[in-house]
Amino acid sequence: LMADASENLLEAPRWWMKKGQFLSFFNDYFHDRNSAGSNTFVVTRTADGTPTLYHPGYRQHFHSLAGAGSEAEKKFAEPSGLIERLKQSANTGDTVRLLDVGFGLGGNAFAAIRAAETAGTGKLEIISLENDERTLQAAKNLYKETDREWLILDELLKNRCATVNNTVIKLLLDDARKSVQQLPDGYIDLIWLDAFSSDVNPELWSWQFLKQCARLLRNKEALLLTYSSAPSVRGGMFKAGLQVAETPSFGRKRCGTVAGWNVSGKFSPLPEKETHIILDSTAGTPYSDPGLNNTGSAMQQYRKKLVEKLRKRGVPKWYKGS
Repeated sequence: LMADASENLLEAPRWWMKKGQFLSFFNDYFHDRNSAGSNTFVVTRTADGTPTLYHPGYRQHFHSLAGAGSEAEKKFAEPSGLIERLKQSANTGDTVRLLDVGFGLGGNAFAAIRAAETAGTGKLEIISLENDERTLQAAKNLYKETDREWLILDELLKNRCATVNNTVIKLLLDDARKSVQQLPDGYIDLIWLDAFSSDVNPELWSWQFLKQCARLLRNKEALLLTYSSAPSVRGGMFKAGLQVAETPSFGRKRCGTVAGWNVSGKFSPLPEKETHIILDSTAGTPYSDPGLNNTGSAMQQYRKKLVEKLRKRGVPKWYKGS
């Protein structure tokens, strides 16, 4: 049984799956590949022919079903100008440092490696944060043992570090909220925030976590990029003191998000109505995690109670404009 909800009515979940893809996934999940039980990562073919995995815990795919292979380039590598940054850094001898929040299946890290090879110069250091070693193990099954991606994943699992030409990847296998606190101020040039969506994984979208990310940005040219356009996420960025703008959309209607100390004039500004939604309705209420150690369910409950208080004070659920 399937049904569609109008875009202006749908709160969650924000599915990226077409009906034909869902039917294929349904057959795959319940008949072919799920004999091991509900904790199995299920392979799903995306629109560009490349595979991704379905996470049974978060009930989401690791990538957009518009194309797993294309997503990292369109959502992260291209809008962050990674190739240009590497070419510029070659002149100064600096290393470009990329914080990859949510290593997952490694798609963003692999895209960054390709960008570094395309640049042909400069040094890239990728610091990848991941909390679940099983995802790397599952990712290996998507490749042949002779594939470079398989070899990189295998090296990271064994040594937590891998070197590919002018790129070094360091894997910090722990709760990302702990890992970011171990990094020094002004250490990072780019942050690619690619956690599961805020409605199922709020731990990595609180304004306190975003403030930690902001602390790491090296200078006014440093950027934080994410696929998410959720008002609560953008509201958290504002609360963390960052400027917020949009990046081009990929795989869905809504655009991605870029934040930093100086993004105005470099990226498309948020539409006026979107800014009002974030600042003048409860939709923009960010998640809160003061000690960076709360459970996702506790964070959801706290936000729900806060929204209820704001509604009683007259703050609308959604800004509709005049």
